[in-house]
Amino acid sequence: MKTRIIYTKIWKDDFFATLNSTEKLLFIYFITNERVNIIHCYEITEREILFDTGIDRGILERFITKVEEAGRILFKNNYVFLVNAKRYEKYVG
Repeated sequence: MKTRIIYTKIWKDDFFATLNSTEKLLFIYFITNERVNIIHCYEITEREILFDTGIDRGILERFITKVEEAGRILFKNNYVFLVNAKRYEKYVG
């Protein structure tokens, strides 16, 4: 099992604070799901996202548009890239 740390300062982040509760759930899902890897780029299907979160497709589409426009998460052909994740990694190896 992988372990992910969510820094508590996320609750004070200007962008995160603008998200509604459903969008916050999605944001946390994208940064903590089991597919996240060391390069912060992973493949995941829309079906899997909808199943895991229980979110409606329309809400997911609006969320994707919002985070892409904000430059936080990029989506392309079932691939997800977490743009600023490297700032929070302390991997040494």
